[in-house]
Amino acid sequence: MKAFTNRSVFEKKGASGIFSSKALFCTVFALTATAVGAFPSPKISDVATAVTKGPLGRVDVTYRLSEPAIVLCDVLTNVTGTASGNEYASIGAEKLLTFTGDVGHKVDGGIRSFSWRAGADWPSNKLDAAVVRVKLTAYPPNRPPDYLVVDLAPASRERHRYYASASDIPGFPESDIYRTQKLVMRYIRAKNIPWTMGALSEGGDFEEWAVPHTVRLRSNYWMAVFEMTVGQHAWFSDGEETAKTNHLPLCRFGTYSQIRGANNLYPAEPSAVSHLGLLNARTGINFELPSEAQWEYAAKAGH
Repeated sequence: MKAFTNRSVFEKKGASGIFSSKALFCTVFALTATAVGAFPSPKISDVATAVTKGPLGRVDVTYRLSEPAIVLCDVLTNVTGTASGNEYASIGAEKLLTFTGDVGHKVDGGIRSFSWRAGADWPSNKLDAAVVRVKLTAYPPNRPPDYLVVDLAPASRERHRYYASASDIPGFPESDIYRTQKLVMRYIRAKNIPWTMGALSEGGDFEEWAVPHTVRLRSNYWMAVFEMTVGQHAWFSDGEETAKTNHLPLCRFGTYSQIRGANNLYPAEPSAVSHLGLLNARTGINFELPSEAQWEYAAKAGH
């Protein structure tokens, strides 16, 4: 499926705005920027940790957050393994699988808490209050981290989670779970950046929309890093169980009416029984078809 975003957010010189309509369900999804206004810089203070040892060990964390923010956590260990050592290093964000509570997503201001199941994620390693620290980072909602993973399973414990980089996502990109049960989104920072849209080769007869022209998008947006697959579609549409592990691209649903609904032309909301309507209901996120400019900017990496 072509990328999804929320509303038309682009400006062009020399061409009219158009939306993607070719091979719609064979490429990717996109998602609108979380916000467009200014947000205060969030601050984290009063961080405290409590460590429970043993095979079921965990780290419980409390902190104070000054403003609503997206909060991410890294766990550091004392590499000398002693209380007197002062050198700490990250254990690797990709090892942090089982957080619960106020971390990994947008959190309201105030006193917050979360837990990390160290015994499950980091077994056979020394766990002691003297050798474990947490590093918390707060992102304003309008300046989120680079990656967002959306879980399509109906009984998911964690509907979505943010990550600072692709290397922080556990098992990514090798694991097929990111091509079946989950969507991996990347934040595209395109707002107010002028770039050339259209065919870049010299000569030739171009349709009006393909003639090179300057484009400036009015907002940032999210876009998936993989094509929509049979498995992902099966998860949010309650399809056959056997289809939920199929990581092949979903090329058989290619019409606009199948994706949005025959009588639900943009900017009307998608039909509740359309593929977009089902996806939005499952995730709580307003996915939408992108403009050609949004798709092309992401495909060209802004060039």
